[in-house]
Amino acid sequence: MKPKRSEVIDVLETLMQRIAGYPDAALRELMQAMDKIERKHDLLYRLSDDERAAVQEGPAQAKRGEFATDEEVEAIFARHRRRKIRK
Repeated sequence: MKPKRSEVIDVLETLMQRIAGYPDAALRELMQAMDKIERKHDLLYRLSDDERAAVQEGPAQAKRGEFATDEEVEAIFARHRRRKIRK
């Protein structure tokens, strides 16, 4: 029988508490194992160059004091509220 997602999360939370005391070598091994699992199951999202540039542009805009107006923010929320209602 497949465990429920909540049961798996409980086990993982317990493991997180235990690994806090692991030595550095064990932590490195754990990170390598997790990396291998993520790659095997294609669980990592890779940003495109355009997405990466957009992510980096956000803080640059904030530094320059460029923020969306209240009207622009409300328009975005309104558009997404309509999508949610249609589903």
